[in-house]
Amino acid sequence: GNTHGNSGEDAMGVIPSSLARATVKVRVLDDPNHDDDEDFLEVLEVSEGDGPIDALANALKKALAPSHPELLNLQLIDYKVRILDPESATRAATRVMIEFEDVESHRKWTTVSVDRNI
Repeated sequence: GNTHGNSGEDAMGVIPSSLARATVKVRVLDDPNHDDDEDFLEVLEVSEGDGPIDALANALKKALAPSHPELLNLQLIDYKVRILDPESATRAATRVMIEFEDVESHRKWTTVSVDRNI
């Protein structure tokens, strides 16, 4: 049986192959009325999901929801990953496009990021 609650791990601490885990570290304003450097708080969160992009989205929501509760309404709809310069092998620039939907308003939008370190 699962001795770790609902963490998704089995008794040996192994995550089933259908789940992915992501860790994020973000800086959020501790006091939204001030923007001095000392008003920032670093938040570290870990979450699981049905694949790495879902796990990342879940971890970001956990980290940001206390200061941005509207993010709790977001749902990951789709994502696309494309290697932009495959000749660079593991140093290749990678583009990730993620589509989200607000489950209350049903508005959808896409965000795009490109980096060599994803």
